Amino acid sequence: MSKAQKGKGAQHKRIAPIRQSTSQKSVQHEQVIIREFTSAATEQCREIYTQALYNQVWPISKIIILRFNHMAILALPVILAGAYYWSSWVLSNFLFLCFSVPIILYVCVRNEVQDVLRLTLSKDLGEMEAVYTTSGARMIVAELCGRVVGLAGLVRSKQAETATLQRIVVEKSHRRNGVGTAMVRALEKFAREQGYERIVLRTIEPLAVVGFYRKCGFRTVQVLPFISDEPWTSGWRALKMELDLTR
Repeated sequence: MSKAQKGKGAQHKRIAPIRQSTSQKSVQHEQVIIREFTSAATEQCREIYTQALYNQVWPISKIIILRFNHMAILALPVILAGAYYWSSWVLSNFLFLCFSVPIILYVCVRNEVQDVLRLTLSKDLGEMEAVYTTSGARMIVAELCGRVVGLAGLVRSKQAETATLQRIVVEKSHRRNGVGTAMVRALEKFAREQGYERIVLRTIEPLAVVGFYRKCGFRTVQVLPFISDEPWTSGWRALKMELDLTR
């Protein structure tokens, strides 16, 4: 095992006043510590990831519902004309759809998120120690007063000299204060020590997290249609993003 693999944490760019001795392997941002994952944090990591996915249900639903509302507004003149020339039931049915469709869309999104969560928990988050303690892989956590508030994982990709960033989440109450960026920088440092030339990830546009990745230095290298059985994802795009470590 290399010297880099034996380390229990990673230093990174300051994002807040830091208290750190030269012997420390973890970095403390006020009270938030970025450190390597241990088996003791397994259940907390699963819980925070689960909560983070469920927190995405409403933002995703809102994007879809706004699209539906736009279509409903465009159709309104035709509906009013139909109600005037034929029957008021045209307008009644239209109003019923305006109230019921957003609810149906929300339920569909929640069910889709549950399916993704079940798949994830049956894969790497179901065997965290086995997956993230192998050569070239690492999971780190952000900890506040002994409680996990964020996590991020890095695994070896099938492509040569490439690592994949995945499972990066931060508890809602601790977002937008640099925790996510600190975790990315810690994994970037680890990847450089392991000799990787690039870090890649896959995400979906129009999710807001795309902007976060771009701020961290990732650039889009491939754009594909998002393949899904759900009609409400029409027009979405699957992005492959990359962080070049050779610069």
